Amino acid sequence: MNIRKIIISAVFSIMVLSTCAYAKTMEFTIGDTNVSIREGEISSIQSEVAPYTINDRTMVPVRIVSETFGANVNWDEALQKVTITDGEKVISLVLGSNIANINGDDAVMDVAPVETNGRTLVPLRFISEYLGYNVKYVEATEQVIVTDSPVVMIVGGTDVTLNELSLIYNKYKSIYNSSFSDEEYLEQALYDVKNYVLLSDIAKKAGVTFNADSLDSIKESAKVNHEQQPAFGLVSEYAYAISLMELANDYQYYIGAMVKEPTDEEIIKEYNDNYMAAKHILIESSTENAENLIKSIKLKVARDKDSFDLLMKEYTEDPGLSSFPDGYVFTSGEMIEVFENAVKNLKPGEISDIVQSEYGYHIIKRIDLPEISESGKSDVAENLAYKRYIEEINSIVENTDVEIYYNEEELLELFN
Repeated sequence: MNIRKIIISAVFSIMVLSTCAYAKTMEFTIGDTNVSIREGEISSIQSEVAPYTINDRTMVPVRIVSETFGANVNWDEALQKVTITDGEKVISLVLGSNIANINGDDAVMDVAPVETNGRTLVPLRFISEYLGYNVKYVEATEQVIVTDSPVVMIVGGTDVTLNELSLIYNKYKSIYNSSFSDEEYLEQALYDVKNYVLLSDIAKKAGVTFNADSLDSIKESAKVNHEQQPAFGLVSEYAYAISLMELANDYQYYIGAMVKEPTDEEIIKEYNDNYMAAKHILIESSTENAENLIKSIKLKVARDKDSFDLLMKEYTEDPGLSSFPDGYVFTSGEMIEVFENAVKNLKPGEISDIVQSEYGYHIIKRIDLPEISESGKSDVAENLAYKRYIEEINSIVENTDVEIYYNEEELLELFN
């Protein structure tokens, strides 16, 4: 995996959502009769009765949800009974009764169906779950999302739909502009979705909440995304993703504040165990006859290893030489991978063969690690604290149960 696995940013840039042909999503606001529906394109319908809540349960007109997703609704006036049929699933409910009949078996509802202005309203989550729809409430926009987008994974008990995963997958494709393979984008998307879903859940359980300004910011950002890419996402879908990322970030800040400050002994040990130092001669790829030039320099170094510093000053095209005349001191992940690996394979005093990188051609000399300076101690302490912070987050994530229902090939086919 070449994309660095970073904790996902709270900044939610404009992105393209992939939608599969059979997925349908609707959003509505409690107390509002307008309902938006996305199935490739976005359309709107008007409900004769606005959804409202009873005992924290969202009540919606039965036909709005059921028929939007292709189910049939039948009303029996004599029995005051509504029957919803979707393939082999049959749900019967009676006005005023909290006992539903599902494929012949009784089930208890928290709230009974009610009649409002001549329309039957039913508890949304109860009905949706039995029909196989996914329901999520978005605090920032005070909207409810209902979708038949399939659940592709469960992270610590939280469903993740194809829509949600594809949103992150396509974020990376748009940011990196096809610099990586589809498989790499998918791996990164799965990693980040696992991160933000899990950490946001932990944050909520820990009592992390949004203030009014945060909610307004999330709502505004979601509107901007929707306005610029209306065909690819409803306002609530953007807001839901942004909300999870914000909560995940809040919890990460909490973890960062709790990381123990490294002692002097730990700093010095980290420096001696995990840092390295090197100098190099760089000839950039764009230089005329670059390959021949680096080969001639390599011959000179081979004849007289003690001439390395003089040859470096004479030939190197590294713009960092003036700032680091005595060489670079670094730890894993701070230099490009090919450079770091070359240094790791050398002992102090040894000189590499010609090493090619995205910058050009290098001849690298590993040098003794200098005694750590006071400013160096500060840098190492910061890196060590960050390493512990990442280890803590990764430990939480890696110890979370995750079920994935589709393999890599199937997910990529659904995305495309």
